[in-house]
Amino acid sequence: EAVQAPFPLVGPARTLVNGPNLHLPAGKWLMEIVFGIEENGSGNRLKIEVKEARRSRGKQEIDLPKRGRLAVTIAFEVEETKHAVGIEIATMEGAIEGMLSVESMRLRRIGAPVLQPETEA
Repeated sequence: EAVQAPFPLVGPARTLVNGPNLHLPAGKWLMEIVFGIEENGSGNRLKIEVKEARRSRGKQEIDLPKRGRLAVTIAFEVEETKHAVGIEIATMEGAIEGMLSVESMRLRRIGAPVLQPETEA
């Protein structure tokens, strides 16, 4: 499901995004999310958490800038391939202003072999 963006930070502390839920191979992973922030004059804190079967596998809590772009990287490990891994993004305090967008999200498996394109001989 695509993240509808930008969305307002205005309101009480709450979950903004819950998902996607992905079935990943076991192993160590890095997730990078790039956020766009606008009109956040009074500031806010954001929690980004990776969960597997409701267990936290990685978490970052960050102060959002007043405006600009912010990249967040979270390392996590998948232990049970039968469980989906979910991403939750939440504000940690109420806000009177501000807009947030998710510009990109990338996953990279740590230590996995890099696949090379086939070349014709």
